[in-house]
Amino acid sequence: MEQQYVQCNKCKESKIIDEFRIINTKFAGFMPVPTCIKCENESETKYKERYRLDTCKAKIKLLKIMGGKCVCCGLTQWWILTIDHIKPVKKDKRIDSRSLMFKLLKNPEMRKDFQVMCYGCNNSKNTGEKCNFDHNLC
Repeated sequence: MEQQYVQCNKCKESKIIDEFRIINTKFAGFMPVPTCIKCENESETKYKERYRLDTCKAKIKLLKIMGGKCVCCGLTQWWILTIDHIKPVKKDKRIDSRSLMFKLLKNPEMRKDFQVMCYGCNNSKNTGEKCNFDHNLC
């Protein structure tokens, strides 16, 4: 059986059809995606890296705007700090933390309902127990 070759739209290389993801389209049936698996994976990796970088930048900016330290213990390392609801929010009303960060950056009025806390203090607030986070490790 003869190998079928397809040209990748991204790298412009002709590759055997096995190097492409095959999808089932409603009208054309089974066909290869126009981008080879290698190029798809590279694009996805770049997207994830950019997504993480944008999220970190947004978190750092928001933390600076909101005081940059835990309201309970004063910890300032941004990677340990969280944005905490001052008033509890029902689980069905919560939004993911990334969306929340971008909303809080755009809407200063919303920020009054939130505070900056480290993971340890935030967790102790939620459980009602004394903070057991070793702040000296930071």
